[in-house]
Amino acid sequence: MAAPKQLKDNVQKVRKLNGVAVRRVLYNGRGVGHGKYFAGDIDGELIVDENGKPVPIDLIGQLE
Repeated sequence: MAAPKQLKDNVQKVRKLNGVAVRRVLYNGRGVGHGKYFAGDIDGELIVDENGKPVPIDLIGQLE
């Protein structure tokens, strides 16, 4: 019996910003009205926009 397609193609991809790997972290900003989503982190520093709000992981760098 063949394995399901999702198990065969399970390749880990890395998101990079300026050649540095971005780590995915769960941001819970419901207390301040931002919601709960995955944001990006480089060397323990959360990636934020000009207003100080964490940037969703999908909007950071390139997927490699």
